[in-house]
Amino acid sequence: MTINLPRRTVLKGLGGTAGLALAGPVLAQDAAAPPFGIPGSYGTLLPYLKRNAFMKKQAGVSQEAFVREWIDTHGPMMARLPGLAGLVLNVVDHDKAPDAGFDGITEFFFRDEAAHDDSYRSRDPKLQEELQKHARSFLDPHMRIFTREIVLRTFDGAFPAGAVKRIGLVTRKPNWERAAFLKDWRDVHGPQANAQKGLIRYTLNMSVPRLSPEVSYDGFAELWWDNWASYEAAAAVRLREREEEKRKGIELPTLPAKLVFLQPHKML
Repeated sequence: MTINLPRRTVLKGLGGTAGLALAGPVLAQDAAAPPFGIPGSYGTLLPYLKRNAFMKKQAGVSQEAFVREWIDTHGPMMARLPGLAGLVLNVVDHDKAPDAGFDGITEFFFRDEAAHDDSYRSRDPKLQEELQKHARSFLDPHMRIFTREIVLRTFDGAFPAGAVKRIGLVTRKPNWERAAFLKDWRDVHGPQANAQKGLIRYTLNMSVPRLSPEVSYDGFAELWWDNWASYEAAAAVRLREREEEKRKGIELPTLPAKLVFLQPHKML
């Protein structure tokens, strides 16, 4: 079901899609270590900590009511969080992802971990109380993942009508060490996936285990295609490639990914 609502995303201080790729200070780090512990070099590592809240609507709340409540009330309340650099709402397209298991994803961007902690723990306790009270009226938390985001393909301006967004939640196989897997995901798989036709934006979100110890996923990829036909064509090509890999005995480093389609949103 497509929810016919004004599709808008609340963003503060990021300058839209281009800002997500370029804005913000470079955080202090050990020059001898991979930036933020993220190995590899392909793409642009954003200087933000990203908190991804996977949400479920409460029983008895329709998907349309859930989205309206978030856009009209909860989203503007969250946009008042001190220290918040960006805020994005993604609504699950249950027609294309009936087994998603959740109804939306909120992406919060903070300059660093200290800004996140300051925002949630100290600077505005009254707002926190209001947010928690309102959240309990219509949604249930499902899962939270802290990530660092790498932009492999950027897109400026509004997404075209009919654009398709999909995420893929990724878990490495047990025989892969985390750093080696992340480097392979970024430097080997990233360029391969980025070459597909019709792709207009592509990011990797690599989990921060210290902040998300209860989460088994190593992260998730976000991909946007210009339309559904482009996505189907790319998926067909990938299916043929995978069949050829199987014939050659090539094993993937990941367990089967959880794929979820999201309604694309115009970024303000």
